[in-house]
Parts: sequence; C-alpha cells; structure tokens
Amino acid sequence: MPRVSYVWCSCESYRCRDNPDASGQKLQAVQTAARHHDADQQLHDARAAEPVDDVASGHNQPAHEPLGADDPFAHGDDDVEVNLDPPELLDNLFKTRNPGPPNVQGPDDFSTDKGEEIFQRLGRSNAPEDNVEDPAVPDDDPGAVPEDGDGVPCEDDDAAAIALFVSQGNQFNFSDVQEAVDIHADPPSCMDDHPAVHNAYIHAFIAAAFYNATHAAVYHDLEEKERLLRTAQQANPDIEYPGLDNFACTLPTLLRRLGLSTDQFIVYVFVCDICWKLHHPSELSELLSPDCTVADCDGSLYTSKRLTDGTLKRTPTKIVPYVPPERALQQFLLRPGKWDQFQHWRGPEDQPGHVPPIPGNGYDSFPDLSKPMRDIYDGYGWCMIEAGLERQRGGRWEIEDVDVHELHQRFVSLPCGLVWQINIDWFQAVKGKLGYHSMGAFYAVICNNPRSIHYLPEETILVMVMPGPDEPSLEEMNYLLEPFVESMLRLEKGVEFTIHGHDDLEVSHSHLYCNTSRTETTGDSATVDTIHENRGVHWSALNYLPGWMPAHSSVVEFMHAMFLGLVKHLNRIILIKSGLLNGTRLVKPMDRLEAFFSGLVWPVEANRLPPSLSSGKGSPKADQWCNQIAVLFVTLYDAWAVDGEIPDRDAPPSASNTKNFTAQATMQRTLRSRLLEHLLARNAHPSDAETDRVNSTKMYHNLRQHYAVILEFSAVVCILSSQSISSDDVRRGCAALSHATQSWARMGCHLTPYFHFVNHFEQQMYEFGPCYATWAFAFGQHNGKLTKINHNQHKGGELEATLMRRWWSITFNYELILHIEALPNRTEDDEDSLRLLWMSLKTQQKDRLNAVRDDVTFTKHPKKLNLLAISNDVYQITYEYLHNKWSAIVHLKTSTNIMGDGENFMGNARSYSHLWLQGLRATDLGVSGWYADQLGDLEAVPISALSGHFILAPIKVRNQMLWITIVYDHPHMLGQPQRGCRCRR
Repeated sequence: MPRVSYVWCSCESYRCRDNPDASGQKLQAVQTAARHHDADQQLHDARAAEPVDDVASGHNQPAHEPLGADDPFAHGDDDVEVNLDPPELLDNLFKTRNPGPPNVQGPDDFSTDKGEEIFQRLGRSNAPEDNVEDPAVPDDDPGAVPEDGDGVPCEDDDAAAIALFVSQGNQFNFSDVQEAVDIHADPPSCMDDHPAVHNAYIHAFIAAAFYNATHAAVYHDLEEKERLLRTAQQANPDIEYPGLDNFACTLPTLLRRLGLSTDQFIVYVFVCDICWKLHHPSELSELLSPDCTVADCDGSLYTSKRLTDGTLKRTPTKIVPYVPPERALQQFLLRPGKWDQFQHWRGPEDQPGHVPPIPGNGYDSFPDLSKPMRDIYDGYGWCMIEAGLERQRGGRWEIEDVDVHELHQRFVSLPCGLVWQINIDWFQAVKGKLGYHSMGAFYAVICNNPRSIHYLPEETILVMVMPGPDEPSLEEMNYLLEPFVESMLRLEKGVEFTIHGHDDLEVSHSHLYCNTSRTETTGDSATVDTIHENRGVHWSALNYLPGWMPAHSSVVEFMHAMFLGLVKHLNRIILIKSGLLNGTRLVKPMDRLEAFFSGLVWPVEANRLPPSLSSGKGSPKADQWCNQIAVLFVTLYDAWAVDGEIPDRDAPPSASNTKNFTAQATMQRTLRSRLLEHLLARNAHPSDAETDRVNSTKMYHNLRQHYAVILEFSAVVCILSSQSISSDDVRRGCAALSHATQSWARMGCHLTPYFHFVNHFEQQMYEFGPCYATWAFAFGQHNGKLTKINHNQHKGGELEATLMRRWWSITFNYELILHIEALPNRTEDDEDSLRLLWMSLKTQQKDRLNAVRDDVTFTKHPKKLNLLAISNDVYQITYEYLHNKWSAIVHLKTSTNIMGDGENFMGNARSYSHLWLQGLRATDLGVSGWYADQLGDLEAVPISALSGHFILAPIKVRNQMLWITIVYDHPHMLGQPQRGCRCRR
C-alpha cells in the first residue's frame, strides 16, 4: 500500500483549527491540507466581494464559526467519500450508557445530536444569483471513489487521509443520489483476505462499537496492525497475506470491508408533510419550489437556508427510510446456504419443473384429511399460485390476470419462486413525559424459510419505517406503498441475483401472497370514490400486483381477531358489563375468581400473566388474553358452581346506580335497533307480533347456558391455535366456532364484527395453513425491539431513520457471523472473532444461546448438585434407571463399589430450573383432574416421556381438593415442528 505524507492543517473552512484537543490544528494528508488551504482562500475572497446577509447566513453565530459548522457532510476525506460529522459529535458516536463491558444490541446503539441535519449534502445547491464556488466540495467528483478489482473503495494517495472523526457513514447518507454501486451486491470483501487481516478488522470494529474507541484510536490500531503484518511478511516472504496490500485505514472503510455499512443500502425518500406524496432523494435539488407537486395540496416538501458561502441548503420536511426489496433479497441470497434453505420445503413431488397450478377445492384439496398442516406451504393455496401473470384491464370496471405467455406454470415449482408475506403496524415509539410519537413499521418475510426461523428478526425485512407522530390516511399510505409495488412487479417477472457458492447468476421470482396486518392499506380520492361507488372496492396500490385480491389476500389475522377481539370482548363485555359475574350478599363470584387466579401455578415461561377481571383496566397484550382463555372455563366453574354444578339460573341483576346497568341499557337498545333493521330489510311491512318480539328482546343471563358456550369456545381456541392442525380438525374446530358465535347471537349478546370475521377461518386455514403461519405475534415482538432502541426523539423522519439503521446493522452483523462460520479452515482467531460478534448480538440471540437437544430446550445456567447429598433414595432410583438405560454401552457401578470393571456413578448431575418441550394435547381442552397432594412412587423418567407444559389449578369441589392440569402451549415463533403433509395434485 502506498505511504502517505501528512502535515498539520489549521484551516477555517474544514474546522481543522477547532480540533477538540485544543491544539488549533489537525493532521491531514498533504493533498487534503492543500485543498483546505484553497477553500480558505475562496472563503476569504467571497467575504471580501459580498457582505454576508445577516438573516440568511445566521447572524447570531459566533464570529469564529467556520463555514462547515452547519454541514457535517462537507468535510472532505476521500477515503469515505466526502462525509464528516462535526468532531464534537463523533468522539462519542459509539459510546453507550454503560462504560463497562457491552450490554447493547449493536453498533448503532447511540443517540444522535440535536444539530444533526440529515439532508445537508443532498440538498445543497447554488443560488441562481450566486456564482461563488462551494468551498466544501473539492474539484474532483466526491462520489468517484477509487475502487479495487472487487468494486470495493480502496485508498490511493489522495484517498488515504486520516479520518479521525468519520462516523459509521454519516448518520443518514443519501448515496442513492449518485446511484452508487451497492456495496452489498457481493459478500464482504474481507472474507477473501488473510485471517489475520479480517480478524484485525473485526477486533477494531468491536473496540469502536462497544468499548468507546474513537476514530483516532481505531486508525492507530489499524495502522499498528498493518505494520506488524508487513513485518511478519518481510520475515516470512513465502507466506502470502491477501488483503494486506489494500489494508483499511479508517473505520468507515473497515465497515464496508466487513459488510456492516448501511450507507448505500437504505434509501431515504422524502414526502409532503400533508399529502405524503413520495419523492426520490435525487429530486430534491431539481425541485423548483418547496410547494407540494400535488394539485390543491398546501403541503411543503423542504425548507431552505442560505449558508455563509451564499449557497442554499434544502432540508426535507419529512423523510421515510426505505429498503428496496431487491436489495434485501440480494443480501439474503449472499448468505451461505440460503439458496438451499429456501428450497427446504420441497418433497419428492415438489422439484422444480413444468408443473401446472392446482385448482384449489378447499377441504377436498387434501388427499389425507388427518395429516397435519405445519406451515403455510402445507395449505392448498401454496400450489395454486400461478406464474407469468400480468394484470390487465378487461373493460371500464374489469381487471383480470392474464397468463400472457400461456405458461400454465405453478409459481413455487420455479427454480426459486419465493412467496412473500407483509405486515404493517403502528406503535408508540415515544410516550409518557416525553410526549407521544407514533410510527409505522412495514415488515416483509419470505415464507419459503423453515418455520423455525421464519419470523426471526434477521430473517425479517424491515422495508420501511413510516414517520409519525400521526398515522397517515389510507390514501396517503398508497403513496408510501408505490415503490414497494414497483419492486414487487419487477421481482414477479424474475431478477438475476448473485448467490453464495454459485459461479453464475441465478434467477429468482417473488410473489406477494398475503397481508397479515390488522387493517387493509387502501385509500380514497375522487377516482377512488368512483371505483368504490361502482364496484364496492377501495383502491390500493397493491392492486397493481398480479394475483392480489384485497379481501382474499388480506387474511383475518388470528392474534387480533381471536385474542384481542373475541377473548377480550368475552371478558370485558359479555362477562363484566353484562353482569354475569354479579354477586349477592353471600356469594361473590368475582372474589372467587380473583382468588382462583392468585392460586394458579404457571410455567416459568409465562412471563405475562392474565389481566385482572375485577378491575377491567389497562391494555393487556394478546399473549395475556391467550393465557387467560386457557384457564377461563375452570375459573368460571370455580366462581359459579354450587355443590359442584353450574346452576340453571340467571345471574343477579346489576344495581341501577352502577355503570354496568347503564351499559346494559345501551347494549339492549342497540340490539333491538339492529334486529328491527334486519327485520325491515327482510319484510318492509312486518306484523305487530314480529315487531313486539323484536322490541322485547333482551340478553339471556342464564349461567348454565353461558358456561356451555364458553366451554365450547375454549375448546375452539385450543384446537385452532395449535402449532399443527389437520384438515379434519380445522373443520371440526370451525364448526364449533360457528356454533358458539351463533349461540351468543341467539342469546342477545352484544357482538362486534370480529365475531363474523372469525367464521372465515375455515377456508383461510385450508388455503394458508395453521394460524401460526399468518399470525402477527412475531411482528408485535419486532415492534417491541424497535421501541427499545436509543434515539434522539427528533421529528421529520430522523427518529425513524435511526431505527431503520439499527435494525439492518444487527442483520449485517448476523450475516458477517454466517460468512465467518462458512470459512473452510477457521483459525483460533476466527473463533475468537465469532465469540465477539455473537456477544454483540446476545440480546437478539437470547433464545438460541440455550442448549437445544432435539425437541427439548434447556435453560442456560444449570445448577451442579450431587444426588447423594439430597437423599439415598433419589440416588438409588437414578442409578437403577441409568444402569438399565446404559447397560449396552457401559457397566455402571454404585459410588462405593470398587470391585470389578466398570464406571462408578458418583451421583453428580445438573439440575435445570425448567425446560421447554414441544407438547401435544391429549384432548381438545387439554385438561385433566387429579386428587390433590396424592403422588405416586418416586421414579426416574426420560425427558422424552414428557408431553409438554401445564398450568396447575388447585380447586375445591364438594369439599374435596383437586388439582386441575391444563395444557400450556404459549405462542412462540421459534418452535421447530416436524415436517407435515401438503395437498398434492
């Protein structure tokens, strides 16, 4: 590598004189220092030729404030393009709250400074009346960074200047303006380097990201390691050190070599602050005015500020960080083994080739109705997707999908036909004393992945983070969806990608299969209203996609519909507000219920227990309602039972001075109004008897009838929420669900639309597989991860951009681990680097750090103990079990037996506080009864004999204490079930 000469620079333009070390100068390359001197001369000439406008240039700034103070993108350093933040911000860029060993989630876990302006370099343009050259931009093209043979920026004499205060790329680098080559289109270039080279990079990255190493420290560390490696090479000329001739000097270059830079991966589009019309960042400097380009919109696209050099800086009012699906997919396909992983679902009959799509006949599509469906590719809809379709207009109000080339080809039978699923959800990123700020996360997952990793964060594409503080309307959402739709249209037709381990490019096709969001992303406008009026359909940008049907492709999401819909409504409305838990002076069901809940013994993994029914306050999460419905039928039995039976009588009426009495009156009026509306729709002239019957209708309060329906509904939840489910069980469960909802309707209960929506579960599960394949538990967990990221609470999209960078930084870190693990001959240094990188992901990898054996997951920290110290009985039982179990491989002797050959069992063991199993239900409700405190003889059993977890409910029936055990199958997306069946045609 060519050596570079350095001199001390004390320029004003680039703030070298404001070096934080108070020396008044900074070390720079000779050529860089010369450029700084020229910029100073231009600045002095400009000041002499034209006085500075007080308003435009910032009159209140100190007299010594340098030109680049407002522009962190202006500082020139060719090694990292022309991107430098103010030094005082960057010394602490990688510092975390804890100065000790890291307990953070990744390299971007920091808060940006208030002075950060994300469009500084992008939006600068000369004012029309000014001809003053921008001193911040060198004569040569700042985007023309020298490249080595692999397309990775390298460091020549001019590009090797020390970048002591260069951030990990600028906080928001809009490199797409220059349409720069995507550095993520190839595996990390350092993987071809000598192990000593790429491990030096990794250790420097860890030091900067987690141990507060400054850019200066990183530079000197890398320089010293380069010198040592060159010394080693000179001492052993026969040993080659690939990568040493192009050794990285600075942290930004190092991050690019490791594949950890997000600078050229995320696109920062900007939108109107009123209508959300979307613009590519390259449009910012071309706009003639800041006014929105949409007719009759009073919104603004950017604000302008005149700098001291006479130039105008444009700053968008609202930005949206966006990752094009092509980039994300290319990133995935560069992972070792990912191409084959996408094919894991294929059986002998699923091999790529010319296979026609199946017609799809619901229940009759399955050759074996008793075999379980375990994932989305087990539903018949997987084989129905047709390739080669184009959406065409068939008339004024007709749109059809046409097989233009008459391929008649099943999509998933293409060599790499990827099926996508999306979810859009809004959540509170800032709340409490700091105010409230809502933002939206747009996720996409590829359903071809194995179910065990389907929804993991590193397998989830964060496509877009939509800025708050308020949610956009449905029409405004369409603007945000447009770039995604354009990408999916290209991917549908097939795009060539670089594949890890493949010599040639491979073609991959992608199809958007379903939307698991709570609400549909559609919108309104004059044209949209016309479509809605004539066809009953709201317009959505997704309607451009072949095969997309707004209602059919948007599934009824199980988590929101069942747990946050029906279960919550059952508790809050049917049981509480309707007065079914009203008590008398002697019998208080609510007190019994609360006492029963407090006596339950939950599995250790149930970290969020059911909400209190007595208070009815708060906003319980879906998993809490899931836990609650598992035990509700036993709870109500304990609360209502008299002498072991549910009485066949009404619940006591609510007192007239209570809120429940008022709520019941309101629900009764609503019920009668809707029944009358229904009657008039069927018969415009009903009889007096029919009208009187409607006007006298009221809700049933019979406890036995309600308990029967709740018992049936509890069985429905248990059946339909199974991790795997057969077609027969789908039909049986949905039939019971239909009966339960209709029973509540006949009993005059106030119901919501979700009670109708859930009756579409049957056909939906036939087509899309079990509820685990489409529910939103994982996406809710992802939102929780985003809310924990440190940010600066800035509006206008800065907060959202920080979260986007943080998410993808974790993903890149994970991918670097995969590339190192795939190295053919890993060294001890490689293993050490892997340990450090895994440490940086430890919060994300919490589940995978547990020891896993087949279908059993052990806790991380077992306790060492000796069975003899517990009791001789425990030792003897364990010894006899192991003696028989291992008799074929070892002769096991007791600890005191010193005669003959064999191994002594000294009683040393490991005790685990708990473990996780993939359990099976014995019955639909998963409930059994036992006499309390009556246990069998102590015995040793293998873990494989355990069938799952249970909730223990002590209960007293007719003066007899019983233990009720209820199967606990908590929703968890990381389970790895065995492969099931699929429909075949």
